[in-house]
Amino acid sequence: MKHTGDSYFDDPSFRRMLENYEDEMAQNRPIFMDIDELADIADYYNLIGEYEKAMQATEISIQLHPGAVYPLVFKAHEALNRNDVAQARHFAAAIIDKEDIEYKYLVAEILIAEGDTLQADIYLENTYRATAAEDNDNVCIDCANLFLDYSHTDLSSKWLQRCHDHHSVSYKETSGKILYVQKNYKKSIEIFRELIDVNPYDARYWKILAEAHFYNYEMDEAIQCIDYAIAINPNDKDCYGLRGDCHNYLEDYTEAAKYYKRYYEADQSNIDLNLSYAIALIHTKQCNEALDVLKHIEEALDSSQNQGQSVYTVSEERTIQLYIDLALAYTEMGDEGMVLRCLKHATSNRCTPQQLVAQGHIMLCFNHIDKAKELFVKAMYQEKENEKPLLSMHIAVSLFDNGYIEQCYKILKKSLSLYKEPIIDTWPYLALCCIELHRNEEFLYFLKEAVEKAPLQTQQLLKDLFPAGTEVDEYYDYMYNKINNKL
Repeated sequence: MKHTGDSYFDDPSFRRMLENYEDEMAQNRPIFMDIDELADIADYYNLIGEYEKAMQATEISIQLHPGAVYPLVFKAHEALNRNDVAQARHFAAAIIDKEDIEYKYLVAEILIAEGDTLQADIYLENTYRATAAEDNDNVCIDCANLFLDYSHTDLSSKWLQRCHDHHSVSYKETSGKILYVQKNYKKSIEIFRELIDVNPYDARYWKILAEAHFYNYEMDEAIQCIDYAIAINPNDKDCYGLRGDCHNYLEDYTEAAKYYKRYYEADQSNIDLNLSYAIALIHTKQCNEALDVLKHIEEALDSSQNQGQSVYTVSEERTIQLYIDLALAYTEMGDEGMVLRCLKHATSNRCTPQQLVAQGHIMLCFNHIDKAKELFVKAMYQEKENEKPLLSMHIAVSLFDNGYIEQCYKILKKSLSLYKEPIIDTWPYLALCCIELHRNEEFLYFLKEAVEKAPLQTQQLLKDLFPAGTEVDEYYDYMYNKINNKL
């Protein structure tokens, strides 16, 4: 039995029940438990990442209690996670008690998954009106979280605001999650800090707080929060993946590989983390280990395409992106043959502009300049007007990374006059270009602009130009004095 950080699952009474269940299973004896007990056991296994055991407990529950709500809702959610809406509807139809609130939530979720959020909202409104007044706040919270799971923050906020009690833990937790999804990380952090003050041993709060700090580029704080979460629940694989992401961002690939490995040993189904793990291994010269991970990913993708079955369930667009990511990983290894093999799977008229730019970057890495230019031009032509500043930035970064500094400089300089709101990374990258091109006067100008407009990005991109410990607001004075021979 594993420690979870959840007060119920770590309680001795649940532990005794789980121990009895596992003893019966080990002895291959019939299980006789009520629906709630089996539901809790399935939830426990799901929480600690033992998915097969969770499904086993659910199947036993269905056998003992045909038509019961919880196990069929569990199976329906599993189907929705695989984007199999038809299967989810099949499980929903098998539920006997159509008045159970969990059944109604499932019907609404299926509508959301099908893209019919308006009908889902109307259905939930009717459910709310039929609910007893004392349960109204609970329904509002549940509805808010249901829409939030699909990133519909407008509808999630609407339902949350209907709560009468704005001081409950559930209200604050949901509010913090909405702010997080809306990328308002600062306010989300404030709310989860308040919740942690009340319950410092809730690993979920520490993990969400770590994620908010990560996306707010506060890596030291993120790592500290992850460590607290791991101390409470050392079996949460997601914490190790997030810790790997932090070190990856900091370009500490040795530590990144160590934590990605912990995740990979627990779960090999997260393709994004698998790729990050492989690239971290490449950066640390562990190429044989990286190849093993990459081959595992490629085999799973081939299986998905050829047989329609895989540990990965992905759309065509996602499949294209995954092969591009694989090609990027092989690019790091300098294996052009494998790169071209992966890109054959990524040739499609449905490639997004971002995917075309990624392919252009790969072509630049192997000095196929004309092909890269063709892909970049095609990407810019296809991109929406409001997205062109960001896409242009990605092209410029690719040029810079491949040593085409003058071309990068020209694109970025042009973007300042072409777009009303250039991407904030433009200024630090222009500063980098100017110092590479020995244009000191322009370098100082863009450095000053970068420090004012994008301090976090400036520190990340230019920190190697300064002595360790130099604060970003000291960058301009330091470089001004250095260039003018005052240091």
